[in-house]
Amino acid sequence: MATKGRALAESLRHALALQQLGLDGNSIGDEGARALAGSLPHAPALQVLFLGGNSIGDEGARALARALPHAPALQTLFIVSNSIGDEAKAALRMAWGVRGGGFGI
Repeated sequence: MATKGRALAESLRHALALQQLGLDGNSIGDEGARALAGSLPHAPALQVLFLGGNSIGDEGARALARALPHAPALQTLFIVSNSIGDEAKAALRMAWGVRGGGFGI
């Protein structure tokens, strides 16, 4: 599935008007999460991102945390039912900051 995650992340770079992306239950893993994180700055209209149940671990979560400041339009992020440890969860919470909206890990 990681290959599909990379391909999807690459296509995000060309979906400038995309506002919502639901990827729950696709097992993209850390590799797919890293690829998606690299594409978030190129998806300026993305407001809602669902990543529940994707076998994302600490590495993928940290990559997403680093990308969040570069995705200012993102208002909702749900990344529940993954294998994210406490430190990586804290990094996500800190990166999410005071945005409001929906946030769940």
